Amino acid sequence: MLKGIIQIIAWVVLLACIFVWLSANDNYNQTVDRHLRAAAAAQRIEDMQAHLDTAVTNIQNRGLTQGSTLNFVAPQGVSDSNVTFWYQDITKAQKMAGWLANSVRGRATSLTVKQGDSLLAQMDVFFRAARITKEEAYAPRFISIFPNQAAVIILGVIAIVFLFITGGISIFSRT
Repeated sequence: MLKGIIQIIAWVVLLACIFVWLSANDNYNQTVDRHLRAAAAAQRIEDMQAHLDTAVTNIQNRGLTQGSTLNFVAPQGVSDSNVTFWYQDITKAQKMAGWLANSVRGRATSLTVKQGDSLLAQMDVFFRAARITKEEAYAPRFISIFPNQAAVIILGVIAIVFLFITGGISIFSRT
């Protein structure tokens, strides 16, 4: 009886962790990732700036401005998990896009296609430095569930361990 209750609780916890992770990932993709990729694909500097502004606002609203997403696994400062460096790269691109938009705004009618392409090429350098393309926007691992990634991962692992111990998940066939 107790074994069955533990299995049910473990399954509920595991499914809750999966649900939290998937919903947070979807929310991140809609509020941040989509705008970063749209900014990288923008053909006009004003569009690029608008998408970057939206992305940075959403990043700030979610509190994704500093820290490390793998603080329980990797040391602080590892670039693939450092939220602070990632946020700084995006805000640098945002500032550059704002500067370019302001410098172009006054002379938009006299701006040639070649000059516009040159400015977009300059922004492309910033996007490559931040590892953002129209196909994919780099983000630190587990950013969608940051700052709760440790709790979600640890609870999920504990639930799986309890399921193995109680026989709720079996890797051996019972024939």
